[in-house]
Amino acid sequence: DKNGLTKQEICDQISDALRIGRLRHAAGVTEPTAFWHEVAHAMGVSASGSKTAIARRIAESQGEHWPEEGDSTDRASGGGDTVTAAGLLADRRAVRRFQS
Repeated sequence: DKNGLTKQEICDQISDALRIGRLRHAAGVTEPTAFWHEVAHAMGVSASGSKTAIARRIAESQGEHWPEEGDSTDRASGGGDTVTAAGLLADRRAVRRFQS
């Protein structure tokens, strides 16, 4: 459950919390790789690898569980390197832990 938030809104909350610039992405387009690089850098996490690998590393760096549905890897849709809303929410929780 995304709590009624769009992926863009969750990204904006993460960006605002870390005081990094908001990155816009068009509807239906996944978050830009630059977003994940900026979040990782702000949290002192390695930004190497795919977007999903970075997103997972961000969550796990703060002891957050990465949900099975956190990314589209190994999905029937063949979504590729896409972080889902569940993955974004895990990263938002990680950012909150990072700040506390």
